Amino acid sequence: MRRIARGLAALFLCLVQSGIAQAQVVLPGDTVTPYFNDVRGWRVDVVSEQPGRGFVGCRASRVIDGDAVAIDRIEGDWRFIFPTGVFAVYEGGTMDYDKYSIDAQFDLRDGWAVRFLEGQELALLKGAGLVRVSVNDDPRGARGYSMAGSTAASLKVEECVQRGGQMASAVPSTPPAPPAPPPAANASAMPLIFYQVPVGESQIGDCDMGFTEPYRCTFDGQPPQPGYSHSVLVQNAFGEAPSLTINVIDTANAHVWASLDGGSWMYMGNWHPTDGGTCAEPDATQTPDAEANIGQDYWKFCVLQ
Repeated sequence: MRRIARGLAALFLCLVQSGIAQAQVVLPGDTVTPYFNDVRGWRVDVVSEQPGRGFVGCRASRVIDGDAVAIDRIEGDWRFIFPTGVFAVYEGGTMDYDKYSIDAQFDLRDGWAVRFLEGQELALLKGAGLVRVSVNDDPRGARGYSMAGSTAASLKVEECVQRGGQMASAVPSTPPAPPAPPPAANASAMPLIFYQVPVGESQIGDCDMGFTEPYRCTFDGQPPQPGYSHSVLVQNAFGEAPSLTINVIDTANAHVWASLDGGSWMYMGNWHPTDGGTCAEPDATQTPDAEANIGQDYWKFCVLQ
């Protein structure tokens, strides 16, 4: 009973110290330091192990329905972590990814259940809208966790690992060139969301990405790559929303790149105007790389009038 009380107390202390909205998952022996504060509602931390092992990986965590959960990559292994009331070394159970159910074995560590993810199961986690977990004999019972934002969080974890936990020292002004688009069409009657800002000029407006509060944003005209009508870099001055580069092809199509930190960019595929031309969102069909970056996350960008 005292072991259970100690484990619950440690979990409670972790939540209180870091705040519900930004809770950290800290396993026994871990030392975590901040890497990036907010990626679609997930915080990303650098993980070190003591004594003397130093950097071992990176972890994204957030609170979902009162539980602190995490996705991390430690020494090459991807894992999903959530709280449990079972105190043992190992225990069986199930992991359900939307409609797929897998018999699972969990490592148990002082109130945390750790599921190692390999191959297809990692892909299922990144693509799932809901993950339901059940540990045998867990007094807390089965629980379901919404995985909103987990694709972006996983990408940020991978970036953190590749950089050895170090933030980028330089921020490029423009993203890498996207896949070659078809020839640009007439840019007349351009919808507001694809508004053209002259190259070298900057304008200020109000933006909304659906998962953010409305925020003040800047629109910087960029030299377009061949085949594009024009290109606009959209940024939030306070870094509280992803940066976007909108490479406009015509009145109905644009190739969009997104950066979660302003330093590394991911291709988000072809987007089209919605809501009377004040918003844009990804097409239903995308290239494999864009589909992987979008994942199950909800992406939409609007210019407020």
